[in-house]
Amino acid sequence: MKPRRDREAGFTLLEFLVALALIGLVSVLATGLVRFALDGERRLAARVEVIGDRIALERRLRREMNAVLPLLDYDSSRPESSFLGDARSFRFVAAGAEGPRGRVFAISEEGSIRLTEGRFAEDVASFDAGAGTFSYFGRKSAEEAPAWHDIWRGERTTPRLLRLTLEDGPAIVVAVPVERADQ
Repeated sequence: MKPRRDREAGFTLLEFLVALALIGLVSVLATGLVRFALDGERRLAARVEVIGDRIALERRLRREMNAVLPLLDYDSSRPESSFLGDARSFRFVAAGAEGPRGRVFAISEEGSIRLTEGRFAEDVASFDAGAGTFSYFGRKSAEEAPAWHDIWRGERTTPRLLRLTLEDGPAIVVAVPVERADQ
């Protein structure tokens, strides 16, 4: 048997420096991975919030359109539907607990969509869904086939469908289920 030398008993300085370099490299990589994971989590949380707002907006649009009253406005020379809309907003009369209420959905300059009620435009709801436009599907006259229109004004009926086209994501299409004489 050979006696053991002291030089072989531990790490050399070179082995120690290599181990330190490897530990440093692993810690740098781990820090980068943690930062990448945190950025991904932040992006995912922001996207989930946008999707949540879109779902809430779609539900609210469906609920409001189910409450639309097909009332006629007799202030003009001929009766017109109380439903009026263009690319940035639309106005309608909906059934409420206290009776019929005038409501407006409008897209603001910042891209939020607001639902207001009454003469003084009291805020009912607001959604951060981004910029977009409204369009309306229906028959503007008895002779005309149903089609999509950017403006719904001066018609005797309400549109059959309402579409909100947003810059990010798919369009939201909602039925306006009211009784019509033109069907």
